[in-house]
Amino acid sequence: MKTKFLLIIVTFSLSQMIFGQAIFTVNDVCERDSAIFVNKSINATSYYWRFGDGSTSTKESPKHLYKIGGVSQTINVTLIAMLTNGRFDSIVKPIDINAEPGSNFKYTLSGRQVTFTSFQSKYLNHRWLFGDGDSSNSANPIHLYKTLATNMNVFLKVATTDGCISETCKNLVTGSTFENKINGFKIYPNPNTGNFTIEIDNPEKDVLIEVLIRLEKWLKGLKGLERLLS
Repeated sequence: MKTKFLLIIVTFSLSQMIFGQAIFTVNDVCERDSAIFVNKSINATSYYWRFGDGSTSTKESPKHLYKIGGVSQTINVTLIAMLTNGRFDSIVKPIDINAEPGSNFKYTLSGRQVTFTSFQSKYLNHRWLFGDGDSSNSANPIHLYKTLATNMNVFLKVATTDGCISETCKNLVTGSTFENKINGFKIYPNPNTGNFTIEIDNPEKDVLIEVLIRLEKWLKGLKGLERLLS
C-alpha cells in the first residue's frame, strides 16, 4: 500500500516576522483636504516621513495639507521606520492630490429671463439652485423667473470625477427691460438697485445720456430748506 503525502509550501517574509516592516496607507485627496497617513508598521519604534513637497514629520500617523496651486499632482511619500532591532525599513507610495474645480459663473439678464454661463463647462457635474425653488444640472442653463424685480441668491456647485467640489453664490435682481423701440435704447435690469446696463443699437451719432438719481429725495430736501428760510 502506497502512502501519499501532501506537501504544503508556505512562503513568508522572514524580515517581516523577525525584524519588522514599514507599512502605511493613504487615500487620494482634493487640494483643500489634508491627506491622512495611517501607519501600520510592524515592530517599529520611531518614524520619519517625507511628504514629497519638502515637508517632513516624525509623528506616527500624521496629517498633511498639500499646496498645489490648482494643478493636480501625483506625489511620492516616503516612510522610514526604525525597527526594534535597531535597523531601518522604508516604503514609498504615490498619492494623488486633485485640484478643485472653479465654480465661478456669469449671467445675462433680459427681463425675467436669465442666461447662466459656467466658466468650467468641461467638468461633468453641475448643480444650479436659482433661488426660487427651481434647479438645473445643465452647464449653461437659461432660467425664466416668474415675477419681475426678483432678488435671488443663485448657487452653482461643480464636482469633478475625482469627487472634488466647489461652490459659488451670487446675488442677482431680475426685472423688466425698458426699450425705446424707435432708437433701440435699452436699460436693464429695471427696476434696479443702482447697477444697470444701457444698450443702444446702431447709434447714428454721438449720444448724450443724463441720469437723474433719486429726484424725489432732492425735492423733499429743497422743500425743507424753503421752510427753514421762510
